[in-house]
Amino acid sequence: MKLAWQKIENGQKYYSSDLVGEISGMEEEEVILSRFTRRELEVLYRIGAGDENEAVAKNCHISDGTVKKHMSNISNKVDCGRRQLVIFAYRNQQRIADKLKIGPQKRVRIQ
Repeated sequence: MKLAWQKIENGQKYYSSDLVGEISGMEEEEVILSRFTRRELEVLYRIGAGDENEAVAKNCHISDGTVKKHMSNISNKVDCGRRQLVIFAYRNQQRIADKLKIGPQKRVRIQ
């Protein structure tokens, strides 16, 4: 516990050995995706499909402002900008679909 406090006080990150053991078998993308809520994953999926905020809002039945808030939360969780998020979402669309249990050939309207 002392090591954890020392690292945190120095501005470093600390991960418990249990957590490290749990995620060590996962690919980096899977670790990143595990940080998001289901709704954040839905928004990320739609962004990866090429939808603009307005289309994401319509497909997810949420407001444009809520889409922006989700994108802000996602950006903060992975510490990157919108362009990097769009690229990440596009490259990992199948992984996101798998997490959402969306069939690969469906043109989806996420609810």
